[in-house]
Amino acid sequence: MGLSTEQVNRLLGEALKRGANEVRLVPGKRIGWVCAGTESESGGAQSATAVEEMVEALLTGDARMDLALGRAVWEVDVPGV
Repeated sequence: MGLSTEQVNRLLGEALKRGANEVRLVPGKRIGWVCAGTESESGGAQSATAVEEMVEALLTGDARMDLALGRAVWEVDVPGV
């Protein structure tokens, strides 16, 4: 089960407010934001299950295969963001 649309919108809205051009979700670490090359973190450490739930709805087929091998990086265009 992935995040609800509302939860995804909140996560992306926070990224937009921060001026982030990248959001990093790594199990065992806090949510990472990259703004103009500067990294910051917020919240508590995320479990692997929490990260999986956050990205489930946004995964592309290629990213899903890369994650099965251990790591994935992908871009997602979100209407209105």
